Amino acid sequence: MMCMNDSIGYDIKRLHLLTRQMLDRILIPYGLTQAQGEILYHLFQQDGQTQASLGKALKVSAPTINRMIDVLVEKGFVLRKGDKSDARRKQIYLTPKGRKFKEEVTTAQQQAEETLRKGFTRNEIVQLKDYIDRMYNNVSKVMRA
Repeated sequence: MMCMNDSIGYDIKRLHLLTRQMLDRILIPYGLTQAQGEILYHLFQQDGQTQASLGKALKVSAPTINRMIDVLVEKGFVLRKGDKSDARRKQIYLTPKGRKFKEEVTTAQQQAEETLRKGFTRNEIVQLKDYIDRMYNNVSKVMRA
């Protein structure tokens, strides 16, 4: 039987949770969580994305992205608008308040990435990303079966 200390999945989960906590610590003073900051980060890249495309990019279910956006709407960071061609599609737009936090959210993402990469060579990062992509593809194949 495999021990938790030998589990790659467990190690990745621990790293993911710790990284989220680090981003929460950076973003909480601005009234944002890591997950909310991630939505804003995607909207900084392309404002007016559909709710469905944001959910797909963040790999969360439709009800989850809906709740996450509800909170951002309540906080005044984004607006939800119906698509003119299809009222069922909801497009998400940054408000002036949401746009105001571009530097803070972007800096938080950069700090997290720099922290994760610290002590690794460029080649090691390329190799690590390759390993992670291969593991992701392995699991994806199982999930599609």
